[in-house]
Amino acid sequence: MNELQTKEVSQPTVVIPLKDLVGAYVEARDKIKALDEEYDKAAEPLKTAKESIRLEIIRTLKDRQEFSARMDKATVSLSVRKTAVIIDEKVLVAELKKKKLKDYFEPRVTELFKDSILKEMAKSGELMAGCAITESEFISVRSNDKEDARKIVTEPYVQLNK
Repeated sequence: MNELQTKEVSQPTVVIPLKDLVGAYVEARDKIKALDEEYDKAAEPLKTAKESIRLEIIRTLKDRQEFSARMDKATVSLSVRKTAVIIDEKVLVAELKKKKLKDYFEPRVTELFKDSILKEMAKSGELMAGCAITESEFISVRSNDKEDARKIVTEPYVQLNK
């Protein structure tokens, strides 16, 4: 055997210039952006209709004084989320200074305050000066995938003793 036959021939490596890779990336990014904009434009009427239907469902549930309703296609529940928010930061900082809670403010209220004390105030309902509770109503709709939403009983009927 000669030397050429014993050596393995390595496969050539294709080198793609960086400018071509970056160009392909930019092209893909621009196409995705155009598709996203097209989708947003097409979906806008549906999103508007969905929002007005949601508001009508909330109004209907409130008028009926119901918190949930079950239909053959879905079950809808009305919920309220209460969130404590800062409405006057200067007043709140003064209150925190007065209570000597230095960890919760710098020149401004810290994220530690927002992530801990503010959430606890929302739960307890006891607010410091400069804070308030906001409420946002929302509905959750769970679809019913069954063909017949009624409860099906297969056990035999048993009459209770009188």
